[in-house]
Formats: sequence, C-alpha cells, structure tokens
Amino acid sequence: MSSHGSDDGGEHRSEQTLTLEKAWVLRGAKSQRLWLPEIREVQGCMFIKLSKFDRALTWWALGASLDMRAGKGRSCNVQGFDTWLDLRKAASSAAVHEALEHDDVPNEKEQKRKGRIVREGDKDLLSQPWVITTLPAVSHDGKECGPLAVKCLYGISTPDLWVEFSHDTMMWFRAMVRSDRDAEKWGRTRERKKVKSSPKKPSSPKKDKTAASPKKAATKTKKGVSPKRRVLKSMSPSKK
Repeated sequence: MSSHGSDDGGEHRSEQTLTLEKAWVLRGAKSQRLWLPEIREVQGCMFIKLSKFDRALTWWALGASLDMRAGKGRSCNVQGFDTWLDLRKAASSAAVHEALEHDDVPNEKEQKRKGRIVREGDKDLLSQPWVITTLPAVSHDGKECGPLAVKCLYGISTPDLWVEFSHDTMMWFRAMVRSDRDAEKWGRTRERKKVKSSPKKPSSPKKDKTAASPKKAATKTKKGVSPKRRVLKSMSPSKK
C-alpha cells in the first residue's frame, strides 16, 4: 500500500507542469495579430527591446512581413533607428564623463581614465542604468508624434535599443519607421569587407623537357656513347 501511494504521488507531481505568467501584448487597431515583445523591468521602469530586423516588430510597425530581398526593404532598418542609436550613444558617453568628473580622483592613473574612450562596461559608473534621449517630431498620414524625451538603457555600440515602454513611445516609433520608409531613408547596413587577394607571383618560365641537362650532355659523345663504355669496348678482345 505504501509503495502504491508513493507512485501515485510521483505521477501527480510530474503532471504539474503548468506555469502561469503575466505578459504584455501589443495589437494593432486593424490587425488581430498579437505581438509579445521582450520586456524588462529595471528599477521599477518598464523597457521594451527594439531590433531592426525583428519579424514581429516589423509586422507591428509596417503591417507587413519582414522581407530582406532587394527592392523590398520591409524592416525597421531606417535612418530614424540609427539616429536613435546615435542619441543613446551620445547620452551614455556624456553620462559617463559627467560621472568621472564628479568622482574623487585618488591618483594619476584614475586621472588618465577621464580622457579614455567610453565602453559598454562603464555603465557601472552610473547611478542609474538609463539615459534620456530627446526624439524629434515626426509626422505620417497627417498625424504628428513628438518631440519626446524617452528613457533608454545605457548603450554604446549594441545594435538593439531598450527603450521606455509607453504608448507615446511606440506610436512615435511606428510613425518614424513608416515615414522614413516612404521617403526611402534607409538605415546603415553591414557591408561585407572585401578581402584583398595577395599578388600572384610571376610564374617561372617552363623548362623544355626535350632539352638535356648540362651534366648529361657532357657525358655523351657525338655518337651518343659515354666515354666509359667506349674504353671498355676497346679493351674487350676482338673476335676473329
């Protein structure tokens, strides 16, 4: 009985695989397609991840599927996205330099640190993990969005944006992407580096296989018989 009861309990526990989670969902006014974005909560503030070539984000912003074929250009890779990346980088660099200026400098080594290039790891120097970016006003279909002051998580060279999750932010982003795409203001792309081919060495002239080498030519007489064979032939008794 005891063993039977333990087996039932194990089977019951193995069936308890259901997990309940709460998630944010974005849905357009005209489309019933849902998007579950990646959300991160940092110090009580919600941030959403925006990527240029995210399929779900492209669908939400343009109402069409991601298409990277030539002549299509259906993605979020537009100039406005790159401008936002540059604004985040400038704000992050300024925040790091300001933190270093107000920091007590104990020695010359720390003093030299103020003039160096800002890196991703410098976010630990900041009192808060985000910076403020001021976005310009954009208009599309007769509607204007912005200007906006939006929080962004610290970043220098990362290609993705973690921005403040709000209705105004997302509506500005959608208007920006559609406006730039209509104006064909495309974003930066990664160009393949051309590999320089090493210069080819000049080919050596082909040797004439029919020509005999100097050594072999020296050992042959006019009749084509070597001297050793000619001496041996002369020493052998002649047949009468």
